[in-house]
Amino acid sequence: MVLEATRQYEANYPGFLKKAIVVNTPKVFTMLYSLMRPFLSEETAASVEIYGYYDDWRGALRACLPVEQLPSRHGGANTTVKPVSFCS
Repeated sequence: MVLEATRQYEANYPGFLKKAIVVNTPKVFTMLYSLMRPFLSEETAASVEIYGYYDDWRGALRACLPVEQLPSRHGGANTTVKPVSFCS
């Protein structure tokens, strides 16, 4: 199912993805992405950056987004963003 979705995306939206930064990924995600990557175009694959839990991904976010838009917990200067609580 994932491979078919990838094929459809590549066929219908070539060059649509400008940048994707995936952070705090578990090892299984990295393994699954490495299996899916051959089905992506080089342009799309080059647009994806994957960072594990212990990798320093804050610099990548600061390179793409203005510091004043990033929440402070992600290395930015925006203190108005409230943390998301999934236990309410």
